[in-house]
Amino acid sequence: MDLFKHDNRSRQMVELREKIESGENNFFPVFSPLGLNELMKWNAEVTFKQVSSEAIGTKNIQRISEKEIGDKLKTLLKSWNELSYEEKTKQSTNYKKEGLRRLFPDFFLNISFLYSHGLRGLTEVDIIKFDYSTSDFWKKTSDYSYLQIGATDIMHILFAKHLGCEYIASKDSDFKRASEFIKEDTGIEVLYGYDQILKKI
Repeated sequence: MDLFKHDNRSRQMVELREKIESGENNFFPVFSPLGLNELMKWNAEVTFKQVSSEAIGTKNIQRISEKEIGDKLKTLLKSWNELSYEEKTKQSTNYKKEGLRRLFPDFFLNISFLYSHGLRGLTEVDIIKFDYSTSDFWKKTSDYSYLQIGATDIMHILFAKHLGCEYIASKDSDFKRASEFIKEDTGIEVLYGYDQILKKI
């Protein structure tokens, strides 16, 4: 791991991954389908930027907004759906169809790699019998919105409470900002950043 020896964050990331994958830790780390939604969004965006930067240059891609990327990904998805099974699986002499056949699958998560490597050491949990009412908003989550916590992160908090989790681990500063409120409302302790996570794990 000499590549990372001068980068403390990378070193901590590698150390955390090794502990999670080995199972030699004090946690039972889990992820929900909501986490997969976020991972899918990130993967599609990063892949689009990588492919596009090779074609038209990095500077041009930096000016494209998230919504514009979504529009372009929609166009790609519609083009993919218009291909026949053979066009999706066999080499084509049509350079547009062949380019789409080769590149498009990269925009989606590789399930076999995801579960054998990327999420190794984590347990997938389903969210069942979960309710969230208007009353819950006023009583439980309105403070989070006031503190500028995004809806997705609020759902992570609610799911963690529903599952009976003791901790939420994140590098998102939103969780750090709301940590005392989360602890008071749910009993869940926020572990912010690699330092806190590694101390607990």
